Amino acid sequence: MMEPISASAMAHAAKEMAVREIPKEATETGLKESVLSEQLDIIKNNSLESLEAQDEAFSQRLKEYKTQVEINYEMGDFREKNVFSELKENYPEKDGYKIFPERYLCDKEGKIVRDTVSREARRIDFLIGTDREIMKSIEVTSEKAPKEMQLAKEERIREQGGNYIRLPETGELIIFPSNIKTEIWRRA
Repeated sequence: MMEPISASAMAHAAKEMAVREIPKEATETGLKESVLSEQLDIIKNNSLESLEAQDEAFSQRLKEYKTQVEINYEMGDFREKNVFSELKENYPEKDGYKIFPERYLCDKEGKIVRDTVSREARRIDFLIGTDREIMKSIEVTSEKAPKEMQLAKEERIREQGGNYIRLPETGELIIFPSNIKTEIWRRA
């Protein structure tokens, strides 16, 4: 039974192979010396330990990125909850208003319409209206997030017939009038 090779032994063997000359036959068979030289330089100049350190640094950056994505998601959720509370105050149900959070744009058959460019659907953060009509459309975002592409996608979907939303309680469709444009509400 063979014993496992240690990481330092593998790095030493790789360096030994790297310092050997490129055989003449290899260059005559069409392999480029410059490509092989580059690969050999990488092996010569990078020990297994340094490659492991680079991998660890990359893993750390990936964790930090994931953490930032999670933070952005949580902040977005926090902003939406605050705006929802604000909307309930300004558009109380006792006065006949309804707030419809996260509604997809549908066609007249109730099918979610996808943008022909991005192949994505559009879910609007908040629609305000009654059981019969939409009066306001709101997208909640951070203070600096660009929303031009998202609004352009919405416009294309609406041009394709995505001018309805489905009521969550009844499943009925109500029209999202073309004169109602989505407002961007920016929050910290």
